[in-house]
Formats: sequence, structure tokens, C-alpha cells
Amino acid sequence: MLARVLLWAAVLWCGCDRRRAEAQRALEEELQRWSARRVESLTKEDGWLSLAGLCWLEEGTHALGSDPSSHCRFPPRAPGKLGTVARKGEEVSLELAPRVAAKMSGAPVERAVLWPGRAEGSEGPRVEVGPVTFFVIRRGDRLALRLIDRESEARRSFPGIERFPAAPEWVVTARFEPTAEPQKLRIQNIVGLTEEMAVPGALVFSAGGRELRLLPVAEPGDDSLFIMFADLTTGKETYGAGRYLSAELPKDGKVKLDFNRAYNPPCAFTSFATCPLPPAQNRLPIRVEAGEKAFHRAGR
Repeated sequence: MLARVLLWAAVLWCGCDRRRAEAQRALEEELQRWSARRVESLTKEDGWLSLAGLCWLEEGTHALGSDPSSHCRFPPRAPGKLGTVARKGEEVSLELAPRVAAKMSGAPVERAVLWPGRAEGSEGPRVEVGPVTFFVIRRGDRLALRLIDRESEARRSFPGIERFPAAPEWVVTARFEPTAEPQKLRIQNIVGLTEEMAVPGALVFSAGGRELRLLPVAEPGDDSLFIMFADLTTGKETYGAGRYLSAELPKDGKVKLDFNRAYNPPCAFTSFATCPLPPAQNRLPIRVEAGEKAFHRAGR
């Protein structure tokens, strides 16, 4: 009788081990596909690795070009004296230097309005000069010229991103606690600007033997939740400014959080991004050993 019980226990144990191994393999394959999409997004022609400059625009006229005297310094592949942009209030206009060949919306351009006044997070029309593209963005009450170089060294020499091994225990279900009234969270970005983001509720879950909370942000009409967080790996194994995580909208009061998909913000790859930083409420007192690790450039 005892031998039969032990035999069945062994069979059940083996079955559990097999199921765990299958779940681990399935998660790893899923993460490999997700990681491939991440790399594709980063390395595309206008991906984060192609950023080549961020020039804040004050009132007045600013020289553009690869010449060291330019207010907005362009990559060497651009003309030394490319032209000027002039900001007057909420309008930014462009005037190119003679014989500079450029296109905007596929058509040749010599002068144009680059910013007629747009909302936060939007961008103006794109101007192409050879491999370099530039356009105006708004951050808070400030305007900047963003430069993209599709032939950037960072894009051509990208070594990939290291991540923690797939960990099924870091796929957790959170309880969604909606806010009784609309709530705004003041979020500071890496360049020191602050903006308010809408918080639809709190995500409550268990990890590391503790009950934890995270505040996601989402604007009306968003099809997902966006989470900025830091943990005890931040600044050590993982990027020093924290990481991001996306999750589907709540269903039946629950939200799936897959920390294996925690990813580095754009500012981990370029100094020309304006990433929002995790609020104090989203600093977890545990180690989240899942997702992307800190990025190291080739040769470093």
C-alpha cells in the first residue's frame, strides 16, 4: 500500500515538474518574440537609437547646421550652414540657406511654419535633409527641435538588450482599485519639467511576500495602462532612472502585470529623450528580477 502511494506521489511530482518546464518554455518563447519587436522598434529609421539632438527653442532666431557655431548642432552629415528657425510666441518658422535641398511631406521646401501651436506630446511637420530629419516637439510650456539621423552610430552598432531569465513568478494578477474621483499625478521628466498625468486607480498585488501598490497612468481613450516604477535593482542591475511596464485595461476588476516585459525608457539609450520618471509612490521596496537589465553600449 505504501509503495503504491509513493508511486503515485512520484507520478504527480513528475507531472508538476513537466508542467512547470512547459510553462517556462512557453514564457521564454513569448518573451523572445516580444524582445524581437522591441529591438525592431528601437532600431527602425526613426527609432530612439536614431535621435541625434534636442535643441530647446527660446524666443528669437536660431542658426541650424553641423557648424560648431550653430545654436542647434546637427550631425556631420548635415550642411554646416543649414538655415535658421525663428520662434515668436507659439509659432516656429524655418528658413533654409540657399542651395540646401530639403523636403517636407515629400515636397521640396525652402521656408515653412514648423509649429503653428499644438498640444503637449504632439509634434510638428518633419523636414528631411539627406539622412537627417528634424521637427518641433512640445514639453510642458517649452518647445524644442528634435533631430533624427537614420545613419546614427548608435543605430548601426546596437548590441541588443540583456534581460533577466523568464520568470513565471513575475507574472502576477493585480486588483484594480479605481479612484472615486478623477486624480492627477505630478510627474517629473528627466530634463526637470513636470506634467500632470491622469491616474485611473491603483494596482494592488503580492510579490516578495508583501502586498504592494502601483499607480498607473492613462488618459481617456487609452487602450492600455502605463506604469513607471523603480525597485531595489534600480541603479544596479537595471537602469538608474527606473523602468516602464504596459498592461491591459482592467477586466472584472483585475489586471495582469507581466514584469518580464518591464522595459528601459528611451533615455536609457539616448541623451536626447525626455522620459517621465517614476513617482515616489511607485518605488517598490523589493527586487524585481525580471525584464530588461541596464543597457550598455557596444565597446563599454
